[in-house]
Amino acid sequence: MHDTWKSKKLWFAVGVIVFAFAFAVLSATVTPTLAPMFEQFCGVLEFVSAAYLTGNVANKFVAAKAGAAVAEAPAPKVATSKKALEATPPGGPRIPED
Repeated sequence: MHDTWKSKKLWFAVGVIVFAFAFAVLSATVTPTLAPMFEQFCGVLEFVSAAYLTGNVANKFVAAKAGAAVAEAPAPKVATSKKALEATPPGGPRIPED
């Protein structure tokens, strides 16, 4: 439960709701000239929220697919035997000069 409070999507959604509520209160009390624009304002907020959430879900989907592909790749073999470690000179293997 503790991890859900760290969710960026949750706080983004809460911020959008608070912003829409504040706009509604302001247009109803302080600046009534904003009232006709409330419908367009809510449409813009819906569009931005949908774009953010869709991008977030798509990012998680791609990351999950990439993570699965990386996890399936075989790990490179590393020499662990004592004989192989002793045969390697200090500084790595020598590269022959042409």
